[in-house]
Amino acid sequence: MGIGIGTPKLDLPALLKFKDEAVDGNVKGVDFLLKKNKVDSVHGSGKIAGSGKVEVKGADGKTQTLETKAIVIATGSDVAKLRGVDIDGKRIVTSDQAIALDKVPASSW
Repeated sequence: MGIGIGTPKLDLPALLKFKDEAVDGNVKGVDFLLKKNKVDSVHGSGKIAGSGKVEVKGADGKTQTLETKAIVIATGSDVAKLRGVDIDGKRIVTSDQAIALDKVPASSW
């Protein structure tokens, strides 16, 4: 077809910038949707304190009890650790560490 493709080249700083912009866009998009739908967000460690009640401990250590008709708990994610596997951040990394590497690891194949 007359199409020539050169050797692929990784520009890691550009890739990481793209990733950071995508994450930032997602965070801002969710924030926009919450505000648009008149949803108040409260950050901290929470637990259901009863019907329509949530107890939230903020980063400042203060606890507040909120009352509402609807509750959404967004927990985020956590690393699933395997027994006997040491996540050292160098040879074995988590997904959070992998998307923040400042260089491409050498192949171990």
